[in-house]
Amino acid sequence: MRNKFLSISLLISLLAWQGAQAVEVAKLDEADIQVGSRSASERDSAVREALARVLVKNSGSAAVLEHPLIRQQLSSASALLRQYGYLEKERQLYVHASFDQARIVSLLRDAQLPVWGKQRPLTLMWLVVERDGERALLADQGESVQRQLLMQAAENAGIPVLLPLMDLDDLMQVSINSVRGMFVDEVMTATNRYQSDFFVLANMEAAGETVNYQLNLYSRPREGETLPPQALLSQQGSAASEDQAMSALLSLLSGFYVEKYAVTSTGESQLSELTFVGINKLADLVSLEAFLGQLSVVKSVSLKQMAADKVTFNLSLFGTREDLDRLLNLEGKISRLDSLQEEQANTYQWRGQ
Repeated sequence: MRNKFLSISLLISLLAWQGAQAVEVAKLDEADIQVGSRSASERDSAVREALARVLVKNSGSAAVLEHPLIRQQLSSASALLRQYGYLEKERQLYVHASFDQARIVSLLRDAQLPVWGKQRPLTLMWLVVERDGERALLADQGESVQRQLLMQAAENAGIPVLLPLMDLDDLMQVSINSVRGMFVDEVMTATNRYQSDFFVLANMEAAGETVNYQLNLYSRPREGETLPPQALLSQQGSAASEDQAMSALLSLLSGFYVEKYAVTSTGESQLSELTFVGINKLADLVSLEAFLGQLSVVKSVSLKQMAADKVTFNLSLFGTREDLDRLLNLEGKISRLDSLQEEQANTYQWRGQ
């Protein structure tokens, strides 16, 4: 499980010099489904379930599965199947299925459903769980059941998450009561260390036959900000198990992020123009054009003009210019140039390496 997500220590070293940034989520075209045998009927059922998971990961919402066009496609899931195979994890048999990513996205666009691209916000989770009758803050290190459940839920939702190290630095600043009480001012300093885009204070505890959960989502404070941020999302509820509670927490986050970052095609194209400075090598130009082309809001991109270290692109968009701006603001490789001159309003700095 751990090799599917970057370790916290590696992420800290990668992000410390460049600030918070989106993470490119891989494996949005595949899923693993547990089966009891290698029979054809179980395989076909697993392929349908795998396609459903892939559609949810690419749209960010389980509600897409109720759309008539999606339900029709699920009945013939093998038409989008690229390959499948069997694998074993912890003595359990799984069907591993991968699908045609381009056709998945095309299907969602044809149904005018949200498409959530590969670039997704990084979320730090301060999560209190119950372990052997005692409360504990979930940490990056270790292989607890709760950690495995969280990472599996995050993978299913396509949301990159971090867990704190809970080393001496964290323990000096953050307590279980800080998180359970949603005392965000007590957590801010420790949060800044991890350079995530957003952070969560969450709590899960058993209540008879159910598991109660609570979640507050915050944007990471900007440099120089001293006042505690206001919660962007605040929800609580109950579930039948820890597994379902973890899925509920990630579903809440997914709903917020999809509303903010996913793009729904209207069938019409909008045109936009972007200028970038800092393009000194052909490799920079190639990587920038590739980056723009894979954004979920971009239909097509073409080079308009190039002079010295400055290039201008023409973009055709599925959504609006506001959709494009939100995605660009999420990317740490890009920063908007501060200028009062109108002609530089759409000029950005590119730091591709």
